[in-house]
Amino acid sequence: MFKKLIYLLKNFAKKIFYLLLRPMKFVPKTVLTVASVAMFTLTAVMIAGVSLAAPGGPPPPSPTDPVPPGLPIDNGLIGLGIGALAIAFYKINQVRYKKTRA
Repeated sequence: MFKKLIYLLKNFAKKIFYLLLRPMKFVPKTVLTVASVAMFTLTAVMIAGVSLAAPGGPPPPSPTDPVPPGLPIDNGLIGLGIGALAIAFYKINQVRYKKTRA
């Protein structure tokens, strides 16, 4: 039992590479044809469904209230972007410094 376990551990890498690099299996023509027709039909049904789902109608009424000012999240996104750039600049310089030092 113990001998088998050692043998399996020794040859594990060889077996994994063999399984990963073995030749590609050919798919029979009928399976490929059926899968292609099924995908084409599904795509056609989805496209037809989207075009029929929302027929044209009158446009929605325009808002009568004044449009509110920009959302406060806009400033947060700008701050987030500036912070991300600052951290990226710091990390790039840190990596460069480590490379020149080593």
